[in-house]
Amino acid sequence: MYYRLTPETTPPHLQFLWQAPEPPQELYIAGQRSAFEMLRQLPLHGLAVVGARDHTGRCEKLMDTVIKKLKDSPLVIVSGLARGIDTLAHLTAIKYGIPSIGISGVGIDTHYTDEYQALKNNLIGSGGLVITEYGPKVVTKPMHFLMRNRLIASYTQATWVVEAKKRSGALNTARWAREEGRTCYATPCHPDDTDFAGNRILIERDQALPLWSTSDLGSVWLDLAARK
Repeated sequence: MYYRLTPETTPPHLQFLWQAPEPPQELYIAGQRSAFEMLRQLPLHGLAVVGARDHTGRCEKLMDTVIKKLKDSPLVIVSGLARGIDTLAHLTAIKYGIPSIGISGVGIDTHYTDEYQALKNNLIGSGGLVITEYGPKVVTKPMHFLMRNRLIASYTQATWVVEAKKRSGALNTARWAREEGRTCYATPCHPDDTDFAGNRILIERDQALPLWSTSDLGSVWLDLAARK
């Protein structure tokens, strides 16, 4: 089951949904009605976690450590339901009982891949939400995934690029975040590590802050500054 929202049918406290760059004309939201309450936490307490589809696996322990320490915070983990880091972000949030929202680049009723459908069902079954601007029967196009990145960035207060090569969709999300005046974080890396070349570019150009631990998020959420 899903719900269709338009600017005219959206309550005042959710009008931020239409303040994204190139605002969507409508939104489709799948999930339990009670899960809509987590939208009240956005964008102020939204943390976007994004990265490579074909990740190396070296960040899995860091992701687990950081996200685990957020379980008693008001944060909501937002990601893009893609293979790789996105999937890990959603599954780790589910593991620790942290609210999570997936921003999809496919139609609300599209069975994109078996892996996508399983993750979507898992997220909704765990009390999360799936949001997309693409309605029933919409044919999926590559540009849809880049366009959904603007919503991920706009609906959150900060974006963490976990792992990104020099060319990566995660860097597109980071660009949208900067344009929206949001804070960006990137996992630090060795200078010669090509798997993290995008991270290095973001940090060297002062486009992202290094994220070593949960306490680094204190630059945005002061109540997290004491977390180690």
